Amino acid sequence: MQETAFFLYGPVAPSAFLKTIPYLCSVYFIRNPAMYRYLPLFIFAAACQPEPAETVKLTPLFSDHAVIQRQTDLPVWGLASPGKTVRVQLGDEFRTTVAADDSTWKVWFAPVETGDTTSLTVFSADSSFTVSDLISGDVYLASGQSNMEMPVAGWGKVLNYREEIRNGNHPEIRFITIERNTPYSPEKMPVTKGWQSCDSTTVPGFSATAYFFARSIQPVAGVPVGIIHSSWGGTVAEAWTSKPALSLNPDFSRQLQTVSELEFLDKRGVDSLFRLEQKTWLDSAQKMDRIGFSALNPGSKVTWKPIQVPGNWEENGLPGHDGIVWLRKSVTIPEAWAGQRLIIRLGPVDDADQSFWDNQPLGTTIGWQKWRTYVVAKAEPGTHRLTLRVIDTGGGGGLWANPGEIWIQNPAGEQLSLAGSWDYAIGYTGNQFPTAPASPDDPNQVTVLFNGMIAPVIPYPLKGIIWYQGESNVTRAYQYRRVFADMITDWRNQWNAGDIPFFFVQLANFTIPRWVPAESDWAELREAQSFTLKLPKTGMAVAIDIGDSLDIHPKNKQEVGRRLALQAASLIYRDTTLASGPVADSVEIRQDTLRIHFKYGQGLRTRDGYAPKGFAIAGPDKVFRWAKTWIDGEWVYLKHPAVPRPAAVRYGWDGYPVVNLVNRAGLPASPFRSDDWPGLTADRK
Repeated sequence: MQETAFFLYGPVAPSAFLKTIPYLCSVYFIRNPAMYRYLPLFIFAAACQPEPAETVKLTPLFSDHAVIQRQTDLPVWGLASPGKTVRVQLGDEFRTTVAADDSTWKVWFAPVETGDTTSLTVFSADSSFTVSDLISGDVYLASGQSNMEMPVAGWGKVLNYREEIRNGNHPEIRFITIERNTPYSPEKMPVTKGWQSCDSTTVPGFSATAYFFARSIQPVAGVPVGIIHSSWGGTVAEAWTSKPALSLNPDFSRQLQTVSELEFLDKRGVDSLFRLEQKTWLDSAQKMDRIGFSALNPGSKVTWKPIQVPGNWEENGLPGHDGIVWLRKSVTIPEAWAGQRLIIRLGPVDDADQSFWDNQPLGTTIGWQKWRTYVVAKAEPGTHRLTLRVIDTGGGGGLWANPGEIWIQNPAGEQLSLAGSWDYAIGYTGNQFPTAPASPDDPNQVTVLFNGMIAPVIPYPLKGIIWYQGESNVTRAYQYRRVFADMITDWRNQWNAGDIPFFFVQLANFTIPRWVPAESDWAELREAQSFTLKLPKTGMAVAIDIGDSLDIHPKNKQEVGRRLALQAASLIYRDTTLASGPVADSVEIRQDTLRIHFKYGQGLRTRDGYAPKGFAIAGPDKVFRWAKTWIDGEWVYLKHPAVPRPAAVRYGWDGYPVVNLVNRAGLPASPFRSDDWPGLTADRK
């Protein structure tokens, strides 16, 4: 038996205990001197607990049905107790190594022949195990946010998804999904359920973009294709970037300091710290709240007014309001539900909520992007009050789900809608709260997604990377110029495998179209994406014609995947098929006429046969007007009677631009502008 210590949440090894206490003190107690009364909880008694039995572990990237990258040396790695001898067999080859002081081990094998199927066995003094049906082919990493995460079926449902499922048997395509994870330091092993072969039973859960990419590229490659899928909806690029790379960008110094203070704590230590910091933050809100918990008393003198829920309250009767708003709704539970366990679903609440059933707490959640689900353990028939204290620290506030997504549900699946008229009362107006503590599972903290969902994949050899992200960085589009390029360079450096080909989707058209030219942060983000093409071995799939003005998740993922595959086919497999839509590469001004030449403009035309749409020109006054346009070869000509001296042109410069320019392959022209005038996001950090 070895001595251990209890650290608030339970037993830990002495070494972990010794390093945990100083960090908790520095991170929490120095920041919050008033909380020193809790210090004894952190130094609770010593106790005894056996250490877990040491075993040799293999990274789960090597599981049954794995695809291993052909034509390159193959690393195989895992964990074991320091000094432990590990022997690995791949096919007929053997390698032996000793686990390092940090418990890691790694061996290297010569390339496996294309298409060969093999097995891998790991031996140690006390155990051995084998993974089988490993096949060599081309492996791609697929990452990003929800448009990469969106499955073939399930919450997304692509076009014709039932037919896609029926036709989903592709044994030459295999997938592995990296589970969500947000550690403060790089993980050595990914969280995953292992590889799956592609068939009608598995394809519904696959990333749709990645699946359709694999389905399109596999016949071109002529070898099995493996997809390592690692994405998380609603996430920012800086969360996917490593600490060393992000530390070179001063925009993120404060956020890096915050996560750096936590990186030496294990998950339970971070959870404990968060609970204490959350209490401190909520206490500060309580002091500012002029209503307080009297809102839970039906006999109080609080003045309530009606408001529609769900919805952004700044567009729903509370323009410009930041602060604390109490929301309540009367709910009648039917007799038939007596004694049943009820689920209350509220959707995302911006930024934090404390929720109550009558006057009993249901739960507290901090984080605008998190879906709230609370439980009433035992229903009592009759009328009850659902009450929320909502804290909004800036921007839009309120409940953000669609009306059909907030409800109370019994175990049989019967629902009572919570959408409609609620009452509200203002507890505080202002945004002078201290910064809310970041939840340990908040995916938008800098570096955490790299640490948990990319680092443990390295150095698994890749043929290329596909990426669909940017929506969550739209409001900081100028900053994204550097952030995105830095992330790509960072990943390539981390893999230490040269310029791994990197293909990405330019954001699809979204938001309501505007009928006059205007500034657009979505257009600025697309511009930032296109700047990344300056990096070697990059390719961009333009999706400006397949979006949905009302749905940020367009359903035509088949075409998105196909366009990504066109880029990969051209760059990696030297396919001669036209892979890109028209790209403006020169702009010339001739008196009152402006003309633009397009690279990849072979067969330049419009999709609908009308004159080119979406072109706006401006003179020195910087006032843009829709231009009269015509095509001549690979050139588009523009003019406007009110712009006798054109100085700049913009194309597709809107969240949802109305555009129609394509080439002979039917691929759309990429939005662009010729000016560098400051836009909406130039000064945003």
